[in-house]
Amino acid sequence: MDAEFSEVALPSFVAEFADDVHLDKSGSVLITADGQEMILRRPPAGIDPQDELGGQSLAAIRAVCQHAKDCRKIQSDLRMSDLGKAEKRLPIDVTAVRAIATAHDAVERQAAAAESASAAFYAVPHVEPNDSANAIMDQEIRAYLRSLPESAREHLPAVLAANPRMLAAHLRAPYLTGLESFDTMAKRLWTDSRDTADPEGSARLRQRREVAEWGRRVVKQTANAITKRVKLPASEIFARLNADNLGAASSLFGITTRDVLSFRRAA
Repeated sequence: MDAEFSEVALPSFVAEFADDVHLDKSGSVLITADGQEMILRRPPAGIDPQDELGGQSLAAIRAVCQHAKDCRKIQSDLRMSDLGKAEKRLPIDVTAVRAIATAHDAVERQAAAAESASAAFYAVPHVEPNDSANAIMDQEIRAYLRSLPESAREHLPAVLAANPRMLAAHLRAPYLTGLESFDTMAKRLWTDSRDTADPEGSARLRQRREVAEWGRRVVKQTANAITKRVKLPASEIFARLNADNLGAASSLFGITTRDVLSFRRAA
């Protein structure tokens, strides 16, 4: 299912709205709609069009394609005045911007959840206050590490890599071992030990991070594409997004913090 989606479902999802959708030799997805081009990295295997992140990311792509089609239809209507075309286009612009901002909200929530899960997975376990046995063992390990002569410290990476318990004791309080300079190395060894101890869990986390990163790229690229095409002033984009509790996405459309302060002063 996932592999099929990565290879096929993205192009078929937007084919109705795009003039040309295909996978190139590098695996990127090229989407062309009414002269608007987007080149997206192929979706990772973990993308699911039925979940929030996958569905909203694809909705953002669809919004760009649909916007291009709708704008072309309006512009080609010779019976409509310029004012009429502008009025007709307003809700189309708003719909596209809102779709991408909604996707941004969904992607950032999922990315934050993935980061929290990763932090929990790689966290060094705490020693509970009433766990005197492990607290004493930590003290003994740190005392041993402090006692190592300089000549023995060159072998420390191999020693810590082979002894996760010793490694954990050091990472819980590196300042008590006198080995703060080894902290970066020790953290890397701990990460490697967690990957080795639970390869399936590590793979799931990696997939979640890849999916979130792909979603973020999609949101950024679709926002860049729409920003070049919509006729909405920045102040109106911000006002509409803010009213929908999507103000955090404003920066995607070129709205700066200074702009926001200016809009709020003028309100």
